[in-house]
Amino acid sequence: EDLCGKIRKIRAELPVPLMIKETGCGLSSRDFALLRDCGIRYIDVSGRGGTSWSRVEYMCSEDADSPGLMFQDWGLTAAESLAQAGEYRKDLFLIAGGGIRSGTDIAKAMVLGAEMGAAALPFLEAAMKSAEEVVKIIERMHIQFRIAMFLLGAKKVSELVGNSDLRIKND
Repeated sequence: EDLCGKIRKIRAELPVPLMIKETGCGLSSRDFALLRDCGIRYIDVSGRGGTSWSRVEYMCSEDADSPGLMFQDWGLTAAESLAQAGEYRKDLFLIAGGGIRSGTDIAKAMVLGAEMGAAALPFLEAAMKSAEEVVKIIERMHIQFRIAMFLLGAKKVSELVGNSDLRIKND
């Protein structure tokens, strides 16, 4: 059974939609085409620049020759992956991760075609301190996102998605 057949089989057995999550190397146009053709609609495009799971594997390994360190920066960034989505974007719901650190990063990812952004590191660092610090990060990112929307001239979040015609307001 080929990969697409396996994905379709899993999809058929689930009572909810199946989401594919990339884990740090990004996705190419060929990947988007394959996933769409396999019936996948939801994809988390976590590209290079965020948490390197290859590096995490290296750090957890007791094998000094583990290849994880060599491949820690392998692949496409989330922005590069979103650009690769191209014509397939209309059939997909894309979530951008991998290097998202601010509300402006989320706004930029949405302009490139993501429906939303995802982040881990800013929240993990804050969670090591307290729940209140996590709330502060969320509030800060929300304000940054709203300011970016204003500067781009977007009145609604939906106006950002895939809208490369947005420009910084000068008036």
